[in-house]
Amino acid sequence: MRHLFWALCLISCLSCRERESDINLFNTPYRIFTDLPALASFQKVVDTVIYGSDYDPIYRMLHLRDNRSHLIVFDSIAYDSLFQRTYYAMDTLAIPHLRTQEMITMGYCYLGDAQDENIIAIVEKTDSIKIKRIISAWQANPISGKIEPMELSQRLHCVNEFYKGNSTSFP
Repeated sequence: MRHLFWALCLISCLSCRERESDINLFNTPYRIFTDLPALASFQKVVDTVIYGSDYDPIYRMLHLRDNRSHLIVFDSIAYDSLFQRTYYAMDTLAIPHLRTQEMITMGYCYLGDAQDENIIAIVEKTDSIKIKRIISAWQANPISGKIEPMELSQRLHCVNEFYKGNSTSFP
């Protein structure tokens, strides 16, 4: 019985350590994502900043990937006295491995006629400027500090950031 008690204590402590490392992602300021052990195995795909109404960006969405999945990190941005950026992770969105015909787009979607830089979407790849099929969408909410799922509607549409054609206007 005594061995069972100590085994349960050990398992409990190990579980707490795993939770601590997850919590450290959200409590640790960083300048480069690889400085955080929880993100060190990922590679950067792209990032985009969110200005809100400020002149300088106040939030960032960072798209990372490893061999198994994609990870979107929603950061707040703070500046030091030398105007160097420090990031604080507010929320994350894990996306399992995408199908060959799918891609993630951030900051290239519109609600109605207004571009919404806070939208993250899984879309079907296309050769045209307008994305024809949005599979899933989320919105980074600066007020809640969370990445929240969005309902797909006729008002939501995205453009192909990799479009190489001649059109300069959005259809």
